[in-house]
Amino acid sequence: MAAEAIKELEDFLELVSRHERKIRDLLERSYLTEQEIRFILDHTLVIPGNGDGL
Repeated sequence: MAAEAIKELEDFLELVSRHERKIRDLLERSYLTEQEIRFILDHTLVIPGNGDGL
């Protein structure tokens, strides 16, 4: 049971990490300055939704 909970937590954290990388990639392709990108990333909370496969 504990191993299953750990696996679910690892899966969740991997999903959050993928979303964070996607957000960063999109921001880096924008015309924003590095300071603006950093501000957005510092103030963004990634919460996977129901359609994210968890």
